[in-house]
Amino acid sequence: MAHGNSTVINAEATHFLRNQSEGIGGAIAVDGGASFTLRRTNKGCFNYDKCNFFDGNTASEEGGAIHNSESHVDISSTHFSSNRANIGSAYYTEGTVNSNKIEGSIFSQNGNHAAGGFNDRNVIRATNGSDITVTYSTFADNNVLFATFGLENASTMYLYSSIVYDSSSGDVFDINGGSTHDVDCLLVHESGSFNTTNAKVTVANPEFIDAANQNFHIKTAISPAVDYCSDSEAMAVHKDIDFQTRGFNNELITDLFGPYDIGADESFGNRIFMDGFE
Repeated sequence: MAHGNSTVINAEATHFLRNQSEGIGGAIAVDGGASFTLRRTNKGCFNYDKCNFFDGNTASEEGGAIHNSESHVDISSTHFSSNRANIGSAYYTEGTVNSNKIEGSIFSQNGNHAAGGFNDRNVIRATNGSDITVTYSTFADNNVLFATFGLENASTMYLYSSIVYDSSSGDVFDINGGSTHDVDCLLVHESGSFNTTNAKVTVANPEFIDAANQNFHIKTAISPAVDYCSDSEAMAVHKDIDFQTRGFNNELITDLFGPYDIGADESFGNRIFMDGFE
């Protein structure tokens, strides 16, 4: 656990594997004003596709991978898979003075529909006035109850330039207790659970390369996520999940609303750039 204003943790190229908590935060718990930052800073990594990886962590209460209480979490280029908790199978945040930013990350196969002793409510849960911003991220094939995102008690979520193809988790949003949300540039499996007024939202299959084997790169030729949007709302700070620059304009595809792909992956055609020859 990271506790107190003076506690600052900066990490990169990390694998949090099968940690267990008899309480909160299976792998990471931050509170009391602490800060936790997780980055990918170069192409080289122990696992190219999962350079930062929360894998199989559990918490008996909240936040299977991460629990943030009145603190600051900033995460990019991270894969969350097979994490479980009663509430917030991957991520749980609470409190009015905290901050949460997730960019360019993948959430898949978290939860197991409440089998085996965990309630598995939501992939991400925000409560008690918490704010969370999620950009350029992909949510697919999770197995939680009620909805991918749960907001309650005057919390707010900003969700931009992301893919939520997660019908196995129910709706995209479950919003209660005066909570609010703002969305734009989304590819989703349903849009009835949230307000899409003046937002660019498409209900469609994102056409992943091989979702069954957790390859959530998008198929350049046919994915509706390619060249979908501008960067005006998401405002990318980091490169994509493969450490590739965002905003590659594929001249063979007509931009929908801009040259930026949405979700964790920025597609580069035949992917000759996968080895770093950008």
